[in-house]
Amino acid sequence: MAGLGSGSDFVAFLDLAGTSSLDMGFEGDPFPYHSCYDNFDWMSNHGDPGFQYHKAMGQIWALLILDMADRPVLPLDLEVYAGEVTNYVSDLEKHYGGSKSPKSQALNFQPLKAAAEQFVIQARIFKNWETAWSKAVTDSGGFESLTLANQRMDHNSRMATFESDLLDIDGGVSPPLFLPPLSPLSFSSISYSPTIHHLSFKR
Repeated sequence: MAGLGSGSDFVAFLDLAGTSSLDMGFEGDPFPYHSCYDNFDWMSNHGDPGFQYHKAMGQIWALLILDMADRPVLPLDLEVYAGEVTNYVSDLEKHYGGSKSPKSQALNFQPLKAAAEQFVIQARIFKNWETAWSKAVTDSGGFESLTLANQRMDHNSRMATFESDLLDIDGGVSPPLFLPPLSPLSFSSISYSPTIHHLSFKR
């Protein structure tokens, strides 16, 4: 999972609304991106005559949606997410936490690193529940108890709202039982912090 960057229409959804986003596309020869020729006429005659690639992409999206809708547990991997967050923190520290950084820019990355390490631990616990759920259902001949079903729906809800919960909209005031947020970074009119919401819990 790599960062999506900030150069497309998903920015408002990902960075401002905290909506999990996916950027997909086909690669090919250079095209007149953001020029006066980047229009319907160019696309229909040169870029994608018959809009066959557009059709294929729509079909891929439809299959992804159907696959996710049919999964009892959402196929989202927070362990991978936690690993990438750890890499981002390490990369950030290399640029701004080293001895080469001017004193005025020297930052203390220990709280951020500690939060990332805790994220890795909690994400592993979260992932292990999926394994335990699968084993429990298999051992019971495919039957899922009402209690287990409620836990599964709660598990899915936590994953579905995970990125939205990273938004520090209230300016750093955390709900009880959540890990305290780090110092938020300002972005537009909303501030953010990589708080590990909803992951610190017991099953």
